[in-house]
Amino acid sequence: MKFVCCKAFLSLAATSSITVGAIIREPPPPPLPHPQTRTTDAVEQIGADAGTHPSQPRNWDGILAATPLSQSQQQNTFPLIASMPISKGTNVCHDMRRMDVIRKTNSTATILIHSEAELAYHITNANNNNNELLTVEHELTAKLHKTRNPEPYTSEYIQRRGYDSISFFNCYRSVAASYDTEDDLITRYPTLAERIDIGPSYLKTIGRGGYEMRVLKLTNSKSTVTAANKSHLFVLCSIHARERAPSESCIRFAEHILESYVEADDADLTWIMNYTEIHMVIQGNPDGRADDEANEGYFRRKNMHFDPATTYCRPESGGVDLNRNFPHSEWGKVGVRFNKCSQIYPGTSGGSEPETQNIIEYIKSVVPPGMNEKDMNGMYALNSTGVMMDMHSFGQDFFWSWAWQTPLTPNEEGLRAMGNKLASHTTPRYSTNNPSCCAGVSTDWGYEYLGIATFAMELGTEFYQACDTFEQTVVPNVLRSLIYSARVSKAPYLYTKGPDVMQINVQKDVAVDTIVVTVKVSDSERAGGYTTGSQNIAEIALYVNTHPYEMGATPDYLSTSGYTSPTETRAFTVDVSTLTVGERHIIYTQAKDATGTPGPVHATFYTKPPPLVCSNKNEQTLLVQIKTDKKKGETSFSVKKQNRKKKFRPILKQSRLKRKSINWFYACVNINRFCYMLTVNDKGQDGIDNGHIRMFRDGVKFYNKNFEAGSLIRKRFGFCSKEKID
Repeated sequence: MKFVCCKAFLSLAATSSITVGAIIREPPPPPLPHPQTRTTDAVEQIGADAGTHPSQPRNWDGILAATPLSQSQQQNTFPLIASMPISKGTNVCHDMRRMDVIRKTNSTATILIHSEAELAYHITNANNNNNELLTVEHELTAKLHKTRNPEPYTSEYIQRRGYDSISFFNCYRSVAASYDTEDDLITRYPTLAERIDIGPSYLKTIGRGGYEMRVLKLTNSKSTVTAANKSHLFVLCSIHARERAPSESCIRFAEHILESYVEADDADLTWIMNYTEIHMVIQGNPDGRADDEANEGYFRRKNMHFDPATTYCRPESGGVDLNRNFPHSEWGKVGVRFNKCSQIYPGTSGGSEPETQNIIEYIKSVVPPGMNEKDMNGMYALNSTGVMMDMHSFGQDFFWSWAWQTPLTPNEEGLRAMGNKLASHTTPRYSTNNPSCCAGVSTDWGYEYLGIATFAMELGTEFYQACDTFEQTVVPNVLRSLIYSARVSKAPYLYTKGPDVMQINVQKDVAVDTIVVTVKVSDSERAGGYTTGSQNIAEIALYVNTHPYEMGATPDYLSTSGYTSPTETRAFTVDVSTLTVGERHIIYTQAKDATGTPGPVHATFYTKPPPLVCSNKNEQTLLVQIKTDKKKGETSFSVKKQNRKKKFRPILKQSRLKRKSINWFYACVNINRFCYMLTVNDKGQDGIDNGHIRMFRDGVKFYNKNFEAGSLIRKRFGFCSKEKID
């Protein structure tokens, strides 16, 4: 989580409690031993880190007595939740950069205090700032420590896939289960997904368990587009261990884009997989995440790089904050504490941690320094390529460079435009205030050294986000935001400033060999009031089966006149007489504004109906598409029409469909008068290899269903009784 200072205020959705984590079903590799007791010497050493000399031990009883604490809290039960007033013109604003801020309003900061040393430090500093006292929030602290199950919730998504989840939070996969999921995706989609081992986590480097860190790379390796011509989206997930939503939402994004590509039901995801490489680090801090899962209520933020024998910290406070460890030119200067027990301890040097090293070396191998060129003022060229999304929780925000200072980067216009466009894909709309906070974060490293457009996305409203909110709100926001990021990754500083395609509709014209494609584009609707969204539309282009990125691609249809506003709609009459019948064709569209700035590419599918002309004007052309799975066996199919005697007679029938292929069937039907019955019977062995069936009436899809081997499907359509069949 990235917290903010007084120069800009963050509005977070109010939450009544902070949910505590739980134990995973399968324990992680053994972490370093946690000290159960601490000596006076240890307390004195921490006191020294907090500003007290070791020869002058803190009077802990006096400190605790000076603050209204409950009896259990006086027994040093940590972490504590406390709040303090904030106002401009005081040092509290500066000190917030050293706090573990979990919530902030215009007037109050709520912080997590992990140890006696932190408590003493914050009390001392609060009392020195115009008597702005630190107040322990008893109710929130009690809820934090109360062992209880969250509201009962069953994630059908996880249950359907059969993966282990975190106890009491069964919408989140454990570290081990997320690794298993990656392996399953690679097995299931060998030409679309690849695992790349990028190096060991800290615990693995010292032989205490740990993990091999991975990149899950998503792209169509069989695409005609060469790797050199593909753009890149990097997604980092949960480098702060306690932030559970990012890693799970990232793995769900991978599942979504792979399944959609195979089912061929989303034209945008199809071309994105063909023209883009998506590189995902699902577990950016696997050691820390496993430790947080295994120790309820730790709220571990950092990695596991600490030695309990020499680092006198509470076990959850040891380690290095990986999002203060990225090695850019201002590392360690702002928003850190060189106290090993601090939640924002940046390590001994920039890039000191193996997790950080693994991530940066992999990204550099894909987008080498110097690949994106910059001018004398440090501004990267508009055609610079690559986007990095660093996924965190919580806050409902987007942040971009610079994080270490308020002055803007030379590419602020493009970054601000993209931040607003990203926010337009979230509900509720995420904040784009983008204040400065700290040095050593991933976004500043990625922008400064590689020139890629880098963003931190803070998901949701809690570290341990409640499952219902996570599945209903957080996941959809992540899917839309990452798809947009992939869409603009070829030239993020350019495409984010151009018009967006808001809608594409395809409908059949009166003539047999033409269709009408209606396109709505807007320069302003997603711009959030920013100046890049104020231009009128100047051009809308359509490409049929040729992507605009192709060398020498020219529009098949181009409209350049009659535009008078930033939002416009145009209808194109498209000749489809030469397109192959029964196949899916893809129509791309792209718009430019009055400055000549292009927006991102959008696309839609079109399936040309058969040349069958029904003699009866009341009849429609029925097109049935069946894709069979890979298992051995037979798949039979029929469409029957119900006669006046209520008997069904076949009008289409095939007893043995071709395996591993798409089968097409045509007929004339009158669904306004007669009832029809579709039957698909797959006699193959049960398995995960899916087939699908789709039906189109006059080229418009009205039925879509996936099936597994061994399935029996019956579906009535047309003028039928209300009896339940499917």
